[in-house]
Amino acid sequence: MARNRMIKPEFWSSETLMRVSRDARLTFIALWNFCDDYGFCLNSSRSLIGDLYPLDEGVTEAKIKEWINELIGVSLLIPIEYKNKRLLFVKGWGEHQTVQHK
Repeated sequence: MARNRMIKPEFWSSETLMRVSRDARLTFIALWNFCDDYGFCLNSSRSLIGDLYPLDEGVTEAKIKEWINELIGVSLLIPIEYKNKRLLFVKGWGEHQTVQHK
């Protein structure tokens, strides 16, 4: 289930985020809506296309993988495997998202 998330003004001037492409930054924000209350989401390019870009025909699995890898490369996303599921964790989730009722 998608959730409302907050984007702080500092996001737009983050030096770390400026090292990735604009599409990777948009993907990073979009991912937040599909993370659970602890900052985890599925690491599946096919699933991410359906969630993040359902109406963008030009977004391919290869592009999603490229953008996710950019975010992993600057340590904003951490790929993990848990109970045979590939997940992504948003580093610093607790600092940037306040979840009232987990």
